[in-house]
Amino acid sequence: MSKTGISIRAYAQHRGVHHRAVQNAIKEGRITQLEDGTIDPATADQEWTANTNMMKSHPKQLSSLQSTQELKLKHETGLLRLKLQRETGLVVPKDEVRKFISLIFTDLKEKFIARGTRLAPRLAHQNDIAKIARLLEEDTKQMISEYRNELDQRISTIDTQASDLEDRDS
Repeated sequence: MSKTGISIRAYAQHRGVHHRAVQNAIKEGRITQLEDGTIDPATADQEWTANTNMMKSHPKQLSSLQSTQELKLKHETGLLRLKLQRETGLVVPKDEVRKFISLIFTDLKEKFIARGTRLAPRLAHQNDIAKIARLLEEDTKQMISEYRNELDQRISTIDTQASDLEDRDS
């Protein structure tokens, strides 16, 4: 008793390909037809899998899959790099930077406000505009220099504490 199969178009629909792909597979000997010209789907599926180069038959799908995998790998690599940079102190979360900048501006505001009380006695008896400007400029430079040294000391303390924590955790 001979098997009866399905048409080329029916098999193409079964495979999810165009009927010309099935015709090409038959022509190239990758799948075989039954004596009556029909196709046994089970046999043809096995032949299709065994004899078809997926890179050749679906390069766009595989290329898309490769691209997706490459993008995923790049993304994961970027996340790991960022994590390493955070752990080594090369990158600081932006909320921490915002807090630090806010602290700097608050400190400077307080120092400039206190400046009036500090400078008033020195400027009260001055009538020379050039001398007043020079005193203000000198005081501003000194205040900023002292504050920069204070900030450097704070940062150094933070770095030392972070280093001590790393050494303790290692």
